[in-house]
Order: sequence, then structure tokens, then C-alpha cells
Amino acid sequence: MLQRVSLVSAFVYGRISLFVAAAFLLATAFGEYTAVERAGGAVWILFLSAIILIPVITPRIRRRMDETNKGWRRNSPQGRRG
Repeated sequence: MLQRVSLVSAFVYGRISLFVAAAFLLATAFGEYTAVERAGGAVWILFLSAIILIPVITPRIRRRMDETNKGWRRNSPQGRRG
């Protein structure tokens, strides 16, 4: 389950980070910025937003998946998933 939580949370915070970076590119499209400044800023925003979102999104996804699997017992034969 830990691997699934990691994959889902990476998908979520990756999408949000890409959206924020795209919003940065759009916001700087009409200013007097060079392409290097815009690209560098977008990459910087992408990494910073991912770093900030990782510890926020992952526990929420884990909690939501635990609520979904409520009653699931790790040691029971029915609870084991491959």
C-alpha cells in the first residue's frame, strides 16, 4: 500500500506543481522578461512547489486511502493484496 500511496501522491503534487509552473509562464508572458528568465523561473517554481507540496499531499492521500480501506486487516488472508 505504501508504494500505491507514493505513486498517487506523486501524481497529485506533480500535476499541481506543473499547473503552478504553467501559471508562472503565463503570468510572465506579457512582461519584459527573457526566455531564459521565464524558463528558469518556471523550473524554480516547479521544484519549490513540489518540495512544499510533498509533505502536505502525501499524508492526506495516506489518510484517504486508510479511510477507504477501513476494516482491512493486514494479517488476515482476505486483507492481503499483491
